[in-house]
Amino acid sequence: MKQSEEEKRRILVEQSSILFFRYGMSKLTMEDFASRQGISKKTLYKYFPNKYALVDEIIRHQMVTIAGKIAAARADESLEFPAKFSSVLGVIVEQVGKLGEQLVRDMYYTSPEHWAKIEKFRSDYVFKAIGELLVDGMKTGYVRDDINPQIVIPLLLNTIQSMMTPEQMIKIPFPVVEVFSTFVRVIFGGILTDSARKDIFRNLGLSESPKEKS
Repeated sequence: MKQSEEEKRRILVEQSSILFFRYGMSKLTMEDFASRQGISKKTLYKYFPNKYALVDEIIRHQMVTIAGKIAAARADESLEFPAKFSSVLGVIVEQVGKLGEQLVRDMYYTSPEHWAKIEKFRSDYVFKAIGELLVDGMKTGYVRDDINPQIVIPLLLNTIQSMMTPEQMIKIPFPVVEVFSTFVRVIFGGILTDSARKDIFRNLGLSESPKEKS
């Protein structure tokens, strides 16, 4: 079956995303994006007028993918809180794992407009989804009932937001995914009930102590 123009464009975006996360933004030209996919620059320019437009679509595509996975997990009525929360955090860990130091530097220093879009998405959608799930967890007994959700949820989300900035990620000499996993273990481990914590950490492949092997 002949591919539609929309399908061709989608494949270009998905293949370009792999290169984008592997090599960063500044090291890739439109010629690199084309040659590494075995297509001509003319073909790539047919769909995207410049690298900025291509990167913009890569980021949009990632946001749509993340939002779709989070929405699916939250809408699955067969899952209880630990499984839902694990699924949502798993989506975030997966995406964070794609962020290398070069890409973080690129986004922060050479493309602040794109980084601003990412931060807005995290704040308006991802963090909001986590907060709403935590409220559900309190109602169903999976999140400790001796804490005030009106205090802890903004505190948690502000902490995540301040930590997951290019300045902080560049300063810490460890892979971004390791930093985020440690954050999940320490921060969320403190507000979950024992049973929920064990289930969620097990689902994410995390030990309850950083010194323990998963």
